[in-house]
Amino acid sequence: MIIRIGANGPSLDDAENFRSFKVVVEAAAGDREAIAKAVAGILQFEGDEHAWVAIGALENWPGHGEDARFRASLQAMIVKAKPFGWIAEDGRSIRAHIDWL
Repeated sequence: MIIRIGANGPSLDDAENFRSFKVVVEAAAGDREAIAKAVAGILQFEGDEHAWVAIGALENWPGHGEDARFRASLQAMIVKAKPFGWIAEDGRSIRAHIDWL
């Protein structure tokens, strides 16, 4: 699953791939502050290499949030990520690598 942040805002690519999770930003890392404002409520940057993505945003992503299979697979991904420290202590976000394009 890829959260792509482009000129038209965030989109969800490869939504059925629950084995890979990352954020792709189509901008330079130096633009992080402006991008952070544009994706507030969806993700929060943790430096230039990682971001915390709101699980609620993923659960309710337009076109996917209503799909019971998508939600079940997302929950399974979260369960698998938790022992590795990729789920926030409050359980509300999941950590992702960032690729800057």
